[in-house]
Amino acid sequence: MDKFTKYPSRNYSPGELLLSAGETPKALFFLKAGYVRQFVDSKEGKELTIHIYEKGAIFPLSWGLNDETPNFTLSSITKSEVTLVPRADFLKTIKNNPDELLALTKRMIYAVSGLSKRIEILNFDNAKTRTITSLQYLYKHFGKKFEFTHEDLSSLTGLTRERVSIEMKKLKNNGVISYKRGAVAIKNISKLV
Repeated sequence: MDKFTKYPSRNYSPGELLLSAGETPKALFFLKAGYVRQFVDSKEGKELTIHIYEKGAIFPLSWGLNDETPNFTLSSITKSEVTLVPRADFLKTIKNNPDELLALTKRMIYAVSGLSKRIEILNFDNAKTRTITSLQYLYKHFGKKFEFTHEDLSSLTGLTRERVSIEMKKLKNNGVISYKRGAVAIKNISKLV
């Protein structure tokens, strides 16, 4: 997706919104650096993280490909840099460049597979497995150390913050992780698996 780096870029601070649910985008976001979270809000106001985008991702594809107004919010997790790709240029690029379309398709299939697994875990597994799987997901994106509060983990697991705190304490007591004020460190990845 190197063709998308030529457009104007914009920087976002951690926690800054790129797009609110129900808002029609002005362009697609091509993520040059950082991480962006896609989440939805429940009727009770609880956030549920759907996906974390990393460098090289372009989104929201539901709008870019199907002209659907996103029903989710996009927020920067870290300092992030995006280029703003006009929708018409995006469509032209993937129509005229089979290699770009193939790369995009592969990335989408990989994301859908991961999302399917997360949905399965969120619906059928216990609190321990949901917490461990979410920590594995974060490890994959951020490595051994990352800043995620228990509230952030609650958003990933679909559990209450209190239940996440209980599960995190168990993992800490077993030497799998350490945490302090939102900073999580994976101490023993083999035990996390």
